[in-house]
Amino acid sequence: CCTIAELGAQLDSALATQLTPAPPRVHFVGHSLGNILVRWLLTQHRPAVTIGNVVMLGPPNQGSASADRYSKLLGWVLKPMPELRTDSTSTVRQLPPL
Repeated sequence: CCTIAELGAQLDSALATQLTPAPPRVHFVGHSLGNILVRWLLTQHRPAVTIGNVVMLGPPNQGSASADRYSKLLGWVLKPMPELRTDSTSTVRQLPPL
């Protein structure tokens, strides 16, 4: 479907348009790729809302061995999968820490 940047931009757009009136703070609980989208939002883009706490469950912050293994086979279907590889040039490894 989409790259991490595209999904992150969609997340930001959804936060801006669907949370009306805007709450004082938005908290996130994420798992796997969801954590990477929150990291992208917080490090690459200024979110439309004020972010509170972030709880990360199973974040592939250093990449994923499963993405290494399956990205050639499934990367064309799951577009963000190659971006989650453990390779030092992958998107997930290039995101700055929070």
